[in-house]
Amino acid sequence: MVSAQQAKQILTDIFPNAPADTIDLLFNHAKISTYPSGIYLCTEDKIEDTFYIMLTGRVDVFRTKEGKRFVLDYQEAGSSFGEIALILDTPRSADVVTTQETTVLEISRVDFDTVINGLSHK
Repeated sequence: MVSAQQAKQILTDIFPNAPADTIDLLFNHAKISTYPSGIYLCTEDKIEDTFYIMLTGRVDVFRTKEGKRFVLDYQEAGSSFGEIALILDTPRSADVVTTQETTVLEISRVDFDTVINGLSHK
């Protein structure tokens, strides 16, 4: 189990230029969720509204072509994914599925945009 302090530290590592009050705001609006293995967090070509920060576990990032799965990458604790689709306002570019029990910090598009816009105006 990840403590609130550890989750805030991971947020700080991902957004190193964000002030402490912005990190607190993000953390307070975020949702911590734990998923079992085999759960799709992102689906290729779908419009979705969540940025994910890995707290524990592992996910595979892959595309499926002609019925075959091609693993592009994997993510573990301390990494993040889903920002490109939010920044560019495009569908997801790949599927992301949990490969073991995984805990993530989920940040909505609205909160993500608030932080990104705030940081770009500093």
